[in-house]
Amino acid sequence: MIIKYIKLIIIYTASALFAYLIWVFLSYLIVPFSPPLHTIKVNTWAQDGYFKILPGKYKNDKYNTFYTINSKGFRGPEFSVKGQKYRIITIGASSTMGLESNEGETWPSQLQKVLLKIDILSK
Repeated sequence: MIIKYIKLIIIYTASALFAYLIWVFLSYLIVPFSPPLHTIKVNTWAQDGYFKILPGKYKNDKYNTFYTINSKGFRGPEFSVKGQKYRIITIGASSTMGLESNEGETWPSQLQKVLLKIDILSK
């Protein structure tokens, strides 16, 4: 009986560790594409061709749009690590990040309006 519980504890611990590692990877996800032509602050890894947008407020002059990258690397306002709601992370290319759209005009923002009690995080 105790061996059964020990196996369950090992499986649970391994699952939690795996989930944590996936979360760490996703929170620091770097996209393997070249950065957009408009002026944004990015960390680049030239040897790999990867980049990550740095936190801050940005303006896209070409499309006259404004957007914010929070301290966790997501588009939008800051959010607490612990939430009282379910959260959905959206991951995708330019249509998800929406650098050509103002805050509230991207499809993740529209989804959040539909699902009022869920935080939508866009990467």
